[in-house]
Amino acid sequence: ARQFWYLPYHHAHMSCATDGEAVIYHSQRTRRGAQTVQFAATYRPTTPPAPAQSGSLEHFFTERYCLYARHRRGTILRCDVHHVPWPLQTAEAEIPANTMTVSLNLHLSGPPQCLHFARRLDVVAWPLTK
Repeated sequence: ARQFWYLPYHHAHMSCATDGEAVIYHSQRTRRGAQTVQFAATYRPTTPPAPAQSGSLEHFFTERYCLYARHRRGTILRCDVHHVPWPLQTAEAEIPANTMTVSLNLHLSGPPQCLHFARRLDVVAWPLTK
């Protein structure tokens, strides 16, 4: 993703496991010389899956059909993507570690105010263009 799509991905030790409906996730950045960044959470759906209603905040956040990225030389790139509507479920989470936003001077605390879950979504993407 970093080399071909110019997305800001980083090397990390990651694990993901399930316990019934719950997903147990842990990630810690491993790039030498970079600030240690980690995220750990257990999250689970609390409602049955349903597509987001048109005009809702959930629809605005999830129903995106293009991707934007910035090339190393600064050029903005775009590609079209296609997928069925997200099968969203309201969710809950316990997040014991989250230092992903500290370098941005953004300190998150407490439970998420808006959290959704989707078991899986297949996506088709076209090549990047200027």
